[in-house]
Amino acid sequence: LEVDKDYSVAYADNTNAGTATITITFIGNYSSTATKTFTIDKATYDMSGVEFNSATYTYDGTNKSIQITGTLPKGVTVKYFLNGEEFNGIDHVGTYEIVAKFTGDSVNYNTISDMIAELKINPKAIDGISFVNKTVTYSGLEHSISITGTLPEGVTVTYSENRVQTNVGTYEVIATFTDTTGNYGELAPLTAKLIITKASLTITAN
Repeated sequence: LEVDKDYSVAYADNTNAGTATITITFIGNYSSTATKTFTIDKATYDMSGVEFNSATYTYDGTNKSIQITGTLPKGVTVKYFLNGEEFNGIDHVGTYEIVAKFTGDSVNYNTISDMIAELKINPKAIDGISFVNKTVTYSGLEHSISITGTLPEGVTVTYSENRVQTNVGTYEVIATFTDTTGNYGELAPLTAKLIITKASLTITAN
């Protein structure tokens, strides 16, 4: 049998995945048709060169994020999500599960599985803060003691009630720190002494 002499073949331009049908029509001395159905399976994107790795940072006030490494297959894009919301970075201490979602040709390719990685931002240590003893001479005025150094924004200090004194004596003062941001490492209470010594009394006799 020869094509176009004894029979003809009709089929669509089946380039996409899915089900297609070929129709064979016999002509001339033959009068019948035959059909054949076949399936084009979806292809799978090669993601072997793409990785999504976890990362750890120390808080510095700037946004931190993680991204895939490697080259995406042609036609594939990626977006990142945190708790179901699109993610563009975060600047707060914590541990976060970031999901990378991929979009490609859904007609001809299988869905690409999500990738998950962990973004961790550790607290920043507070440096440059000290609390040292202070010695003064009695003057009848109030004396106090304070920490030295600059606390980050959001970190405050409170002192024990005996911080301010007038009379001679040795007073142990405690400085306690509070981080309202949650971005700094715990700073243990500091202790220093306020020492007020006796003044000299000069008496002149006439």
